[in-house]
Amino acid sequence: IILSGATGSVTNLSGGTQEISSGATGNVTNLSGGTQHMLVGATGSVTNLSGGTQIIYDKAVGTIDTMETTVILDSNGKVIGYGGEQDIYGGGTGIINILSRGFQMVGVGGTGTVTAMLGGQQDVLGRVVSTTVSGGAQVLLNRAVVEKNVLAGGTQYVYGASLTADARDAAELTAQAALLDNGIQVVINGGTVAGFILSSGTLNGKATSGVQIVRAYGAAVSTEIAAGGTQIIRSGGTISSNTLAGGTQILDYGASLTADASGAALATQAAVIANGTQIIQGQVNQNNIYMASATGFILSSGTVNDTATSGLQIVSVYGVAVSTEIDAGGTQIISSGGTASANTINGGAQTISAGGMASATTINAQGVQNISSGGTASATTINAQGVQNISSGGTAKDTIINNQGTQNILSSGLADGVTINAGGTQNLQSGGTAFNVQVAQ
Repeated sequence: IILSGATGSVTNLSGGTQEISSGATGNVTNLSGGTQHMLVGATGSVTNLSGGTQIIYDKAVGTIDTMETTVILDSNGKVIGYGGEQDIYGGGTGIINILSRGFQMVGVGGTGTVTAMLGGQQDVLGRVVSTTVSGGAQVLLNRAVVEKNVLAGGTQYVYGASLTADARDAAELTAQAALLDNGIQVVINGGTVAGFILSSGTLNGKATSGVQIVRAYGAAVSTEIAAGGTQIIRSGGTISSNTLAGGTQILDYGASLTADASGAALATQAAVIANGTQIIQGQVNQNNIYMASATGFILSSGTVNDTATSGLQIVSVYGVAVSTEIDAGGTQIISSGGTASANTINGGAQTISAGGMASATTINAQGVQNISSGGTASATTINAQGVQNISSGGTAKDTIINNQGTQNILSSGLADGVTINAGGTQNLQSGGTAFNVQVAQ
């Protein structure tokens, strides 16, 4: 026990307790077990913490230079805890300069800082300041407050907390840096994030990227998905005022997203995708199928900094695209297990790959539908200057060809059930097959 006004030092503490009274100072060089316990107004420091606990109470300040502890695993090899930690309670302040492995708990009213977080975990119910997360996990719980925070390679979980990005320069930063170009942000269970920019970066000569995952009961507002950035939306996750601007958006595991064409404050996401990729894919878990869907999007082309851009939608296994409009420069790819219905091709291109299916598609002027081997299109309407190409192994069923519309059946392609109205054209190449063809008089 170190009394007020005194200073005590221990070189190696592997068990027992160093208790530091108000106004006293305690130092431990190597803490491998036991406890350094700071009472109200005390000051304590640990040079190297490999085990044990540093506990910090009201108006006390505790510092750890390096924390690198053992890792506790369950029977499946999953991390369930660490062999050492820093616990900060109401009014206390804790600082870890380098956290490689270990745990910092910032309680309600406490303040925590990790100058360089390379691994381990930080749980925040209070306030976190000047922390750079390059590895490990930062968990923001209900009522957490974040100041001068940078996510630079680790994973940040936003549970029940509200986090607004700060777009100012590092010198002026008060909240969390808006640019996320290296690391993963997971928003879940009442968590809300606003104003983040997902992008790409470079660290030590290697390409990096920012990822935002919006899960059940999580919400992301005004996220910009720039080139190299990825947003993943899962079942129960919601977005608003979202912008896809060169990056990738994945609708996954039961997610459903309807485009907002209002042009005002967006309830979800702007309908037009002219720069970026949207991937729609479901999942199977314990024999349950979780479909993902997107409705009402417009794939088009654009220009950014004098460079041509385009919108791409990929409909993958257990994914569904409904009422997509594919304009000039836009592309939709329906791969194995994907389904598209009631889509309209206005100058863009739709490709149906093996195992993909498209129904009730309308092909207008300059629009092209390409049916590859194993792909199937049904109830397609081909209008003036629209083209349907059926490649070897591809199948088109119940097609209507209107005036100046064209259906090309290539070798080993199959068209079954075709109505050719006045002015429509069906080109049947050698080896191609057409059944049940009706030519209107």
